[in-house]
Amino acid sequence: MYRTTPLWIACLVLTACAEEAREPEGEPPYAIWPEPLALFPHGPEQTENVCERSGDDLVRDVFCGPEPAEISSLSDLHAAFGLDLSTLGGINGV
Repeated sequence: MYRTTPLWIACLVLTACAEEAREPEGEPPYAIWPEPLALFPHGPEQTENVCERSGDDLVRDVFCGPEPAEISSLSDLHAAFGLDLSTLGGINGV
C-alpha cells in the first residue's frame, strides 16, 4: 500500500493542476461545415433543369406535366409517385 501512495499523490496533484482546454479566440470550432447542397439549384430552378432534359420517366411525368404536382410532405410525394406504402415491407410512420 505504501509503495503506491506516491503514485496516487502524483495523480491527484496533476489532476488538480490541469487546466481546462479552451478554444482559441477568433477561430471557429472544428465541426462547422458549409451546407453541402448550397451550390446546387433549388425549387423552381431545379424543376426547370429536370424538365429540360430529354427522357421519359416518372419524375418528369409528375413534375413536368401540364399540372405539376405540389409536394408539401413525404405523403404527397408517395401519392404523386403512386406508391402504396401498405405493400412495402418495414415500418412506416410513428
